[in-house]
Amino acid sequence: MVGQPVRQETGADGLALVPGETIRLFTAIDLPEEAKRSVSRLCRGVPGVRWVNPDQLHLTLRFIGEVDRRLFERIKMNLADIVSPPVTLTLQSVGSFPVSGPPRVLWVGIERTEALGSLHTQVEQVMVASGCDAETRRFSPHITLARLKDIPRSLVVPYLAEHASFIEGPAEVREFLLYSSLLSRQGSRHTVEASYPLAAVEAP
Repeated sequence: MVGQPVRQETGADGLALVPGETIRLFTAIDLPEEAKRSVSRLCRGVPGVRWVNPDQLHLTLRFIGEVDRRLFERIKMNLADIVSPPVTLTLQSVGSFPVSGPPRVLWVGIERTEALGSLHTQVEQVMVASGCDAETRRFSPHITLARLKDIPRSLVVPYLAEHASFIEGPAEVREFLLYSSLLSRQGSRHTVEASYPLAAVEAP
């Protein structure tokens, strides 16, 4: 399994970064527990791959990358301005990136709803307004199941066929998260830096 999660939030003063130090960030939606259990059962069946730790299964809204303390604080504060209703997640089918040649990632897809698309757009707008470069890649909502290296596609094809009809949900989520990620030889260590509610917008 890849990595170990840390479910805690930093204090009001944020991370104690020294001058010149950076932190690796991303925003995400965690899976509800029932969906997480269902998806975790997909994390087997292909030899030689690095399966994601079930507790780390999430939908990445925006990978931010390495930032300094000042930008981290700005992002953390500006994300609180996002107004979005709860998001409904429906997970369906499995696939691989890239679609041809040796696969590097196994994933389970997520239906792109209007609310999910709007939330992603708002997160991206906050990133740019905070001083991050604009994301040029198309948003393709998915959950990463495994990472592969030097695994022939012939070993993956039966797995994809077996789980082609997978579906889970719909399930409602009521928050999104700002994570930091510390890379190590044992995998990535994720820490929740802040959580942001997704609540129904009241009519004026």
